[in-house]
Amino acid sequence: MSRKRALGVLLWASVMMAGAGCGEPVDGRPPEPGAGAGASADPAASAGPAASGSAGPGGAVPAEWHTAGCDARRASREASVGATPMPGTPPELEAAMTRIEEAGRTRFADSYAGLEVDQRQVRTIVYRVPSAGFDAFLRETPPGVCVVVRPAAHPAGVLRALQERISVDMDHWAARGIEIRLVSARHDGAGVEVGVADVAQARTAFTARYGADAPILVVKQGRIVPLGTA
Repeated sequence: MSRKRALGVLLWASVMMAGAGCGEPVDGRPPEPGAGAGASADPAASAGPAASGSAGPGGAVPAEWHTAGCDARRASREASVGATPMPGTPPELEAAMTRIEEAGRTRFADSYAGLEVDQRQVRTIVYRVPSAGFDAFLRETPPGVCVVVRPAAHPAGVLRALQERISVDMDHWAARGIEIRLVSARHDGAGVEVGVADVAQARTAFTARYGADAPILVVKQGRIVPLGTA
């Protein structure tokens, strides 16, 4: 498989992951690039104003909140993969995530960044640029379903457009000695992660081409060997 085709497969996968994250730390907060995934508090215990996500003083949209379903006891579900028990997603949580994902990418594209599932705590975590309209929609989540709502810096559409631009520039960067090994729009809205061998070189070059304000998170990335080619 050629390097370009292999990267294309990775880029396709990153687009799929940008919407629904999985496999994040149990508390739902992805580690910052280059930082360890340290322990932090449960967001449902420090989720800002009221559990209902009601507007704050002066009608301000709360940055972080959770639905009333997070305060109810929720039983986790297990599924078996062979002889190994794995956490599963209850149908009502899966349905709520599908509803949020579809509306986020259409009706609330200016706000929605992505979501992830926390199967152990039976909840979904939604990242959005704070929006009264989208928050009102999220408050309509069926009772008993836990949705933790967190702030995002950028909506998914903005990051996908930047990811595509960087991907198109792959040959441009290769000709300048910068091998892009991974491009992935983060589902928490933080930015587009670009994996390279030389972080300092790439960061300087990307700033010159895309601007200092472009939400690009340059991370060190080893060479990726596609499955079946090792």
